[in-house]
Amino acid sequence: RVEAMSVRGQVIELDRLRGDLLGRLKADRLTIADADGTWLTVEQVDLKWSPFALIGGHLDLAHVRADLIGVARRPVLGPAQEETQASPINRMDLRALDIATLNLAGGVAGPAQSYALSGRVNTEGLTGALGLDLRPTAVFGDIARSDLDWGGPTPLQGQAAISGAPSGLIATLLGLPS
Repeated sequence: RVEAMSVRGQVIELDRLRGDLLGRLKADRLTIADADGTWLTVEQVDLKWSPFALIGGHLDLAHVRADLIGVARRPVLGPAQEETQASPINRMDLRALDIATLNLAGGVAGPAQSYALSGRVNTEGLTGALGLDLRPTAVFGDIARSDLDWGGPTPLQGQAAISGAPSGLIATLLGLPS
């Protein structure tokens, strides 16, 4: 077990971290806990990245995969620390995100729900692109698919298809009334 850090009262723990720190890492389990206990669990994490790109302010992730992400409740966050400098990251590329099962307990973002999530995101300055596919693993649940670009000559362009219940995941995240 590797206990990595604590940020805003959140304690991050990794179990059975293995692989190449400078390329591809895997962990059996990642948990995040606050004063009330564990609120997030990630099983079978697989990350491939280029850490030397950070020298130039580029977070370069070839893929981030997980068999399961379980969110048991919303976290209790400690006070935010005053930022003294801008983020050293000015560009981010995540070429493949693949979450086989995303389980959200009731109250996290609407009723208890289970999804599969895949996507990609690229940002640099005020421009970027997002591809997302969120689909329920059960009979019911919200659906979101998007292929969007922002910045440049057109502020926002692309396609998005979103379908959800009045008190579902998307409505809850957007703060829409039930």
